[in-house]
Amino acid sequence: MESLTSKKGVSLVEKAKRKAALTNSCWQNAYQNLFKGCSDILAREEQRSRLAWHLSDCFQKDTGRPHFPYCDVKSQMVNCLKKLDEDAHRIYLEFYLETNAICHQLQ
Repeated sequence: MESLTSKKGVSLVEKAKRKAALTNSCWQNAYQNLFKGCSDILAREEQRSRLAWHLSDCFQKDTGRPHFPYCDVKSQMVNCLKKLDEDAHRIYLEFYLETNAICHQLQ
């Protein structure tokens, strides 16, 4: 785990703030939820996983990759993750780790 004041953590927060400032964007909705609820996200695995899912889907859309499959809010994330191929799952894991780093950096 990066230290709380690491350059990487600061960089991730700054990148997230820039994306959250984009109006009417997928990124704005996802990162605003992250900033509002870091303590809940870190405490609740299901929320952290769902947020990483949304961020990953934004990335997929921005890079011209296929959207993530629909994941009902009432479904457990473990079931939704089974629908991903290997590449999509790797992208999801990157964002899963990023949410943790951002939340730790915001205290």
